[in-house]
Amino acid sequence: MNKKRLLMCYHSSEYGGVEKQILDIIKGLSEKIEIIVVCPEGPMVKEYLSGGAIKHIALSPRHEADLQYALQIRQLIILEKIDIVHSHELLTGSLATFGGWLASFRKPVKRIYHVHTPFSWWRHNFLKSLPALFINTFVNFIVGNIFATDVLALTPSIKRHRIFNEFISPTKIRVLPNGIENEYFSFSQLQRNSFRKKWRIPVDTFVIGNISRFTKEKGHEVLINAFSQIKKQNPGKNMLLLLAGGGILLNEIKSLSKNLGIYESVIFTDQFLESDKIGILSSIDLFVFPSYAEGFGIAILESMSMGIPTVASNLPVLKDVGGDAVIYAKTGDPSDFAAKMRAIPDVSSGVALLKRAEVFSMRNFIKNYSGLYNL
Repeated sequence: MNKKRLLMCYHSSEYGGVEKQILDIIKGLSEKIEIIVVCPEGPMVKEYLSGGAIKHIALSPRHEADLQYALQIRQLIILEKIDIVHSHELLTGSLATFGGWLASFRKPVKRIYHVHTPFSWWRHNFLKSLPALFINTFVNFIVGNIFATDVLALTPSIKRHRIFNEFISPTKIRVLPNGIENEYFSFSQLQRNSFRKKWRIPVDTFVIGNISRFTKEKGHEVLINAFSQIKKQNPGKNMLLLLAGGGILLNEIKSLSKNLGIYESVIFTDQFLESDKIGILSSIDLFVFPSYAEGFGIAILESMSMGIPTVASNLPVLKDVGGDAVIYAKTGDPSDFAAKMRAIPDVSSGVALLKRAEVFSMRNFIKNYSGLYNL
């Protein structure tokens, strides 16, 4: 019996959350389904092919109304005998799903539309964003209700948003959360010692940490200001702030730490290898995630799986992931974060964190997508 064929479409092949999800699907299901990835050239292409994708096609939309891209997707579906189109985010998702709808007049095609983070959850200038918000809502309404056969939401709060803010039929929407390899994300004393030695962190130093790209949605300035408050209130305590990751706002956050007089107490790793992540997480005593917007929050799931006490923004999507195991602070409020950061070592249970993280196992993730694709 011939395997089903899946066309996976996205407009990026850099390292990121969507790209990681695509790779997880490929690794988990390539023995059951043939996957062709449509995306630009980039570092993740090699990962996709080594993970089990049978082909890469270098193609992405040139602009928001690139109907030629939609027609190219339609042609690919017909030529490659595609059974399922799974496309991500508004730009690629709307056009690829439309292309799949056009192809469905020739043959049945399952069309999966997945916008990971709603547009209105990102930080925008309100007045400037109004036209874009209207366009996003309209496009999601049309694509979700007419062109797509299935609309995905990473968490229940995103599903509610799709229903009540984008007016997509509840019968179209399926909640499929991300997952991680829980066995991989486990504490390592050896890697903790190695990482702390590399960065000259004393054994008795309490490390507050964060892993994320330096972009405006991640709220690094909130964490820097909260840490500054804690340092001033506890001048004799040995503590450091560890910020792992690179990004366009890295230098801006470094300047802020200098202005607050805490630069010598902050470690900036810049970009790091994925193989270093366990060492970084094992070195952290308290994980803090002050994001303004998230589609899922894989970073807190990784910290939970390591049993690290965790403070996160009180975003509905992060509450969907962290449940009662994580402590939440008011989004964008450094003082509330500082208060919760001081309290969490006494109230957070490592056992509760591990138990909650098991809900989002890679095993469950693959099982859910196998069901979505009817494998």
